Amino acid sequence: MRFGTLPGVFTPVIFVSMVTAGAACHATTIENVTVTATRTERLLNDVPATVSIISAQEVEQNLTRDIRDLIRYEPGVSVGGSNRWGLNGFTIRGIGDDRVLTQVDGVPAIDEYNFGAFMTARRDFVDVDALKTVEIVRGPASSLYGSDALGGVVSFLTKDPDDYLAEVERPWYLSAKGGYSSVDESFMSTATMAAGSDTLKGLLIYTWRDGAETESNGADDIPGPGRGKADPQSFNSHNVLAKLVYDLDESNRFRITAEYYKNDTDTDLLSDSATFTCSSRGCSHENLAGRGIDDRARYRLTIGHEYRGDTWLFGHARWHVHFQDSKSEQRTSQERFNLIFRTPQQRTRFSSFDQDVFGAELQLDRIFNLGGTEHHVVYGFEYEATDSKTLRDGATVNALTGAPVPNFFLTFPTRGFPVSETTEYAFFLQDEITLFGERLLLTPGLRYDHYEMEPTPDEIFLNGNPGTPVPEKYRDEQVSFKIGAVVSLSDSFSLYGQFAQGFRAPPYDNVNRAFTNFIGGYTTLPNAGLKSESSDSYEFGIRGRGAHGSFSLTGFFNDYKNFIDTNSVKGFNPLTRLLEFQPSNLEKTEINGIEFAGNWHIAATFPRLRGFQAHASIAYARGNDKQTDQPLNTVDPMKGVFGLSWEPGEKWNAELALTAVKRKTRIDAGGSEGEDFLYFATPGFVMLDLFGEYHFNKHAHINVGIFNITDKKYWLWSDAFALGGIGQSGPPGSIPWDNIDRFSRPGINVSASFRYVF
Repeated sequence: MRFGTLPGVFTPVIFVSMVTAGAACHATTIENVTVTATRTERLLNDVPATVSIISAQEVEQNLTRDIRDLIRYEPGVSVGGSNRWGLNGFTIRGIGDDRVLTQVDGVPAIDEYNFGAFMTARRDFVDVDALKTVEIVRGPASSLYGSDALGGVVSFLTKDPDDYLAEVERPWYLSAKGGYSSVDESFMSTATMAAGSDTLKGLLIYTWRDGAETESNGADDIPGPGRGKADPQSFNSHNVLAKLVYDLDESNRFRITAEYYKNDTDTDLLSDSATFTCSSRGCSHENLAGRGIDDRARYRLTIGHEYRGDTWLFGHARWHVHFQDSKSEQRTSQERFNLIFRTPQQRTRFSSFDQDVFGAELQLDRIFNLGGTEHHVVYGFEYEATDSKTLRDGATVNALTGAPVPNFFLTFPTRGFPVSETTEYAFFLQDEITLFGERLLLTPGLRYDHYEMEPTPDEIFLNGNPGTPVPEKYRDEQVSFKIGAVVSLSDSFSLYGQFAQGFRAPPYDNVNRAFTNFIGGYTTLPNAGLKSESSDSYEFGIRGRGAHGSFSLTGFFNDYKNFIDTNSVKGFNPLTRLLEFQPSNLEKTEINGIEFAGNWHIAATFPRLRGFQAHASIAYARGNDKQTDQPLNTVDPMKGVFGLSWEPGEKWNAELALTAVKRKTRIDAGGSEGEDFLYFATPGFVMLDLFGEYHFNKHAHINVGIFNITDKKYWLWSDAFALGGIGQSGPPGSIPWDNIDRFSRPGINVSASFRYVF
């Protein structure tokens, strides 16, 4: 299957074979195995949850450039983001940001952090060319993964030396890959080297990318807020993955992984020209030009050990320790004109967000029989310590004289929250119980999490935020439970269901945030009284499979309590004459939905249509804030993906994919009359993609794709919501969406890649 593994049932490796002349054509499905959904190796059909698996082969065949391309054909999963700041994290079934646990080889990704117009740190620190598989678990998974798994888990698994050495059946492997994409005029190249013996193996992958802005489908190439084209941009990135695997004997394997990722982006902020800094007190500045220089980097070192044996305590044990350092730095320079003193000015802003992480994990499991039933028990311990800090600095000078312009309303340097250390540890236990001759599989699980956050308010924080409340510590603990079941009705049909709890501790920047904008007339307040978010999730489905195809139909019902609204309006303070914002807990929210996935081996039904397959997947969700009876804006509109693939032989294959998305209609405009201009209701669209692969020989193959063949102009709701209402430029009665074209997705574009194995 070429475009995204359909949730819960299907495998990315499907082949159709012909038997003797005159006999019927039959299809055999090789099922994929997930290790994320239950922390054990399980066939997808044996998992009481909805799981998608995307293989390295699909990444290459779909000409995937980034994590947004990665889930292009995954209804119910989205990635939003703007041109300058890069891509957001994943949203699964309407839950996103840090509520979805994202990890690379078991190491959690950095947190997202947003602070106004000059600081947006996101989680796009992964290069897809280094990935072996991506597993997406939909729905709460806190019973196995703790806090941050409230909405689900996205697990990136990087490649191993054996992935390449087994392919060539010799002690070394060397390949080179190059590619081009017209959508951002980017070039990429990847060099891969692997070598080793039966006991010691090594791997080195280096990927370089260089390109420009991702095109919009707008036409107006003008400066200012009415600009239709994307702001001009240049970027380059480097990713290095190195692994060393040592097999001491048949029972012991040691692995060392080192990874380095760096991305540099330079943006000409033409859309910021001719904009004004205004408040209820009037307009003070006009922006004439702007430039943004953004750098982000991530370093990771993981040392691990795996043991397979037969002891009374466990049959399989694995542990690892990891160290990770990540940093986002963003520099903005603006040429401005002071409307009060009628002088040109140069303003600079610098913002950074750093996280250092040390973590450790121990997982043990054992299979045994008790009372005629088989048990596969998994248990273990996790520990993680994270240091987080941010810094904001800046200055303004007279552009004619170079003299500093005093700022009476902001103190630099400063921090948006005090330097904070979070410490988390957890114990987890799960038992997979096989009953009635493998007709019933029960999976109960339990996890205890302990969470502590301790702030350190240094001079930079205190001097930069005078009058802010004294930062407070935060502590919480949680027990999360789940139970799942898979019932085999026959060899072809099965039912599955799951109840799972999730939770998320309040972020440090919500508990102890601090910022006041006197010119804008508002302030943000901390809230040490926040409660942890929690959820109860119910999921039920039916699966079917046979010689002619397979399908799954899933319904889910998620109730969330104490959902944190980061920018909740507290009200106007007459003493300070400031509008106050403060994070607060929503009493109750819910998201319900249904998902369908189907795969048809056409050749099995019509033998003459050898090599043809059809695929379909559809996701619909509906969310509500039960307190206000308003829709949840995080929920994406209904989406369907339909594909027809043809693989007549081993030389080449092709696929046509159709994506259909419904118009966004259910929007919470803010709860006040006349505020519906805050969000652009993205229209529905239908889009066609065509891509294929050709193998010249066993050494060389090429992949080519044409995307948005009909040049459809469309927008993604994940972009509109992530940007807080794209296109807003005036009150009701004005033209509110004069820059909407700048946020449209690309028109027709082509991509190609070529790989050669030496």
